[in-house]
Amino acid sequence: MIEDAGVLCMGRGLLHNKNVTKLKTIDVQDNEIGGYGVSKLLPGLFQLTEAMYDHAVRRGDQAQVYVAENSVKTYLGVELKEKYDGSELEIFVDVQS
Repeated sequence: MIEDAGVLCMGRGLLHNKNVTKLKTIDVQDNEIGGYGVSKLLPGLFQLTEAMYDHAVRRGDQAQVYVAENSVKTYLGVELKEKYDGSELEIFVDVQS
């Protein structure tokens, strides 16, 4: 299971490795991101989405991040969707009710 700390490492790695050229989709569905005992702020998830957005802009293409089937709080899911709405990055997230 991937938790927020693992996603944070993925985001940092992508930000520091600008030579990744063919990455279009990251799928971290059905994990424990945002679950019990994890920070309510989810800095790793936000780092990863920012890295993917930067990557898509550099490539001049669309990118996707799939985050469904996790325990992401409603306000964080909405914030992610609104932040990248209409941009090169598509976010697919469901939220914990």
